[in-house]
Amino acid sequence: MLDDFKKTLWATADKLRDACRILQVRRESPLDSEDQWSAYYAWLEQAAMRMSEVFRPLVKELN
Repeated sequence: MLDDFKKTLWATADKLRDACRILQVRRESPLDSEDQWSAYYAWLEQAAMRMSEVFRPLVKELN
């Protein structure tokens, strides 16, 4: 799954060259459903970890 995520990011970056925006959306997640917030936070944590795994090594190479 992480490899697919990386491929998608690079394909997008190659097309844009000057700028890149990354958006992850969790559809069907109404914020007024407070009983689901723990699931939303778990999803957000996993999304952040995937982003970190992809970008941390790349940013370290920039210096």
